[in-house]
Amino acid sequence: MDYLHRVMEVGVSNILLDILVVVASLLFVVKLLQECKKVFGIKTVIDTDKEDYEERLCKVEEKIKELEMADNEILNTLKSIQTSTDENNELNRHYIIANGRSALYRMHKEFMEQGYVDKEGLTTFVELGKIYEKSGGNDVYHDKLYPEVTSLPVR
Repeated sequence: MDYLHRVMEVGVSNILLDILVVVASLLFVVKLLQECKKVFGIKTVIDTDKEDYEERLCKVEEKIKELEMADNEILNTLKSIQTSTDENNELNRHYIIANGRSALYRMHKEFMEQGYVDKEGLTTFVELGKIYEKSGGNDVYHDKLYPEVTSLPVR
């Protein structure tokens, strides 16, 4: 009780003022120490750890940029390969159509000249016709060649 009585004598406002002065003094000392660190180049463990972390972070960011560049290069290479493959596939498709049409015409001519078709020749003709159709060619095969060859007698 004696303690409370003494506090009341000094006054609550004086005590609050004293606490405020102590806190302000501590803040001033902390700020002063920070400025001294800057002026004299003093580094704490926290400062060196922060610098190490920032350095590692910069290296990681550089590595990420390198990997992104490598990814873009790989993507561009894949796109180039895809384009080249598509072009080659289209060229091959046209070759198959032209070659198939030529073979179908030759077989048709041969069958028409001899006036009949043998079983093996007819099978080959039909299989070649299916490949020709699957590749995209079918106008001449369906309209002319197939009907004329299948109308011939089979021997």
